[in-house]
Amino acid sequence: MSYGDDEENRFFRKVKENPWVPLGLLGTIGVIGYQVFNYRRRGEHVKPSVYIIQTRVFAQGAIVGTLALVVGYKLFNEFIIPAIRGDANGDVKAGAKHR
Repeated sequence: MSYGDDEENRFFRKVKENPWVPLGLLGTIGVIGYQVFNYRRRGEHVKPSVYIIQTRVFAQGAIVGTLALVVGYKLFNEFIIPAIRGDANGDVKAGAKHR
C-alpha cells in the first residue's frame, strides 16, 4: 500500500464520520469561486483590498451558516423527533441526571 492510498482511505473515513465538514468546505470554495469570477465586475468604487475582505467575510459566513445548520439538524433529531414519537426519555441521554 502506498502513502497516497492510506491518506485517501483516511480522508474518506473522516468524511463518513463527519459529513458536515466537506459541506462547509464546498460552501467556502463556492463563495470564493463566485467572488473570483465576479472580481472584474466589482465596480470602480470598490478597492481590491476591500473586495478581498468582503470575500473573506462571505466565506466565513458560509462556515458559520453550515455550523448553524448542523446544530439545528442535531437538535431536531435529538429533541423534536423523540418528542413527536412520544418517547418518554427522548431528551435524556443514557446516564444523564435530572436536576
